[in-house]
Amino acid sequence: MKIGDAFTQEEPLTLLDIPGINLNKDYTMKVTYKLTAIKDNMAYFDISSVFNMDINTQATNGHKVTGKGRGSGTGKMVFNIAKDFPESVTNDKTYTLGLESTLTKVDVNVKMNSENEYDLSAK
Repeated sequence: MKIGDAFTQEEPLTLLDIPGINLNKDYTMKVTYKLTAIKDNMAYFDISSVFNMDINTQATNGHKVTGKGRGSGTGKMVFNIAKDFPESVTNDKTYTLGLESTLTKVDVNVKMNSENEYDLSAK
């Protein structure tokens, strides 16, 4: 990769388990990593993510469920090239989710912030 190149992958967002709706399904965010710098065997990436979900299905309890979810996020990753492993990842994500069934209506606003540091050593 060279500076400015990017790659995209799907990342699990959350497991939806909302009482009264019983809709259990994994959803993902589309996450893009853009290489911004390489220095001292470290690669630096900007992270951006997008989440879009449209639901029109039967829940496990037999009730029809409809809804929409939208969200986005930004962050940074520092990747150790020699160890072929990320040393740190920070991410800030927000998303909204509105679901409706014959039993209930749910509006969810989520803000997730994470800071992860990794130390990889051979034994």
